Amino acid sequence: MVVPNFLVSTIIVWFLSFPVATLCDISSSSRVPDECQLVYARVPDTDDQWATYTMIPRKTGTNVRKHGDIVIQWTDPEFPNYMDDESYNYDRLTWNGQETGGQYEGKFVVESIVTGIGMVAQSTTNNGGHNVLPLVPRVDEGSLTRFDSPGAGATTSYHNLTWWFSKDLEAGDELLYSHEGKKTTIPQSGNGNVRKRPSLEYLKENAYCMDNLFPRKSRVKEAGRGAYATRDLLKDSIVGPVPVALVHRDELRSKTNHNDQLLLNYCLGHNSSNWLLFPYSPIINLINHYNVPNVELQWSAPPSSNINQNDNKKIQPMMLLELVATRPIQKGEEIYLNYGKEWEDAWWKHDRDIWKPSNTHYTPSYVMDDAIRMMRTEQEQKEHPYPDNLFTSCFYRYSDRSEDERATGQNSKKKDSITSFRWHLTKGLYDLKNFRPCQVLKRMEDNSGRSAYAARILNRPGLDITEIIPKDELHVVTHIPRAAIQFSDKAYTTDQHLKYAFRHEIGLPEDLIPSSWKIKDQPAIDA
Repeated sequence: MVVPNFLVSTIIVWFLSFPVATLCDISSSSRVPDECQLVYARVPDTDDQWATYTMIPRKTGTNVRKHGDIVIQWTDPEFPNYMDDESYNYDRLTWNGQETGGQYEGKFVVESIVTGIGMVAQSTTNNGGHNVLPLVPRVDEGSLTRFDSPGAGATTSYHNLTWWFSKDLEAGDELLYSHEGKKTTIPQSGNGNVRKRPSLEYLKENAYCMDNLFPRKSRVKEAGRGAYATRDLLKDSIVGPVPVALVHRDELRSKTNHNDQLLLNYCLGHNSSNWLLFPYSPIINLINHYNVPNVELQWSAPPSSNINQNDNKKIQPMMLLELVATRPIQKGEEIYLNYGKEWEDAWWKHDRDIWKPSNTHYTPSYVMDDAIRMMRTEQEQKEHPYPDNLFTSCFYRYSDRSEDERATGQNSKKKDSITSFRWHLTKGLYDLKNFRPCQVLKRMEDNSGRSAYAARILNRPGLDITEIIPKDELHVVTHIPRAAIQFSDKAYTTDQHLKYAFRHEIGLPEDLIPSSWKIKDQPAIDA
């Protein structure tokens, strides 16, 4: 019997910044098929560094993978007090939410967990040292609507974030990306060069293949997207590496909407422990539940026992699970993992007793962007308002003003002064970090006779200090093209914030939980 579900999981990139408490035994060469193009391996001559390598030459402008990975928005996280202690080493490698378009999911801080390449590849602060760049994720609910699906809000709407090569690469080269704000960087040699390329022989003997899976719509009802085999896989072969990061249950409790964070659904865990594991390799997070699975998890090497259930300050180790085929799997077959009876019972209780279809009007922002060709002015919206969950945002960079425009703005600085500037297309303007609230005031025409708009540009939380408009300034920008204005969902209105959204970790067999991680002489999970 197929059991409705959604995604398996993936998380935060804490990995390469953490000292290794245990080494992973990687001696089998069967993990890398001859046709495998992307692998994950320990950096030679290191104990605590892992990286992603290409097994074939790559050309600038081509995709790292044809398909992308999900992004999980962690909204207004509220960390326990012990997270402030430097000895905990909680240097998370999440992205700023504005980098992925998630800045409006919460009111204060939104952290984006960019799974797949955004976690298993290394970041570098070298100017021009990166060789891969991300494209923006797509956003939709995967056909799980709040009006007819118990799975609504149980999966992330941010998916298919793909990467492309910004430089030509040779076989064996490491994938590097540049991300401002991430503190983990590529270790440099004395002459400033990145670490040397490992041999293909080393990678074939020691690496894990990372392109055995691809995503598409799941065959499981209410599951949304799923993971499928890109090639035939033998019984007992390793389908993929599953590096994991530790997450404490307390981190995932939200006071904002009295619901656990969506991130919980993407973690592995057991009720005997308050520690959860968050897998983050490509496509792993899309594997769905079936109680007759074709894969199972096993440790590459026994995990560290230094992490005590009641001692939250322990430095986190690099830990690696393996996803193993329990029978032969054919190319194009969907991959299933058994989430366990506790998860299954929780899902059926949610489906039968908890979930309720929404009876209030709601239109997602991406639907409105496709439907509305001509933006309404603030005056027109008084008679024909947009849905209550939406507002308009513009791509605009306050710091792009010319010296003359800056001088004009400074000369007109008075209380409630109005400054007006013409919109200009500049390099990188359509990056999602330049997306900010705006109010459409007037329609006009550009030089080609197409509709353009004048809008008041507003501030939002998270902007760089150079992008903040002084509070007494009414900042109006003219000749904004329609493509630079989009709809945004107000904070806490998207599906992941639904009151009745399903929340439960993926069941991990108890024999995979070290005894030192388990709760001693107290209830397994606080109510």
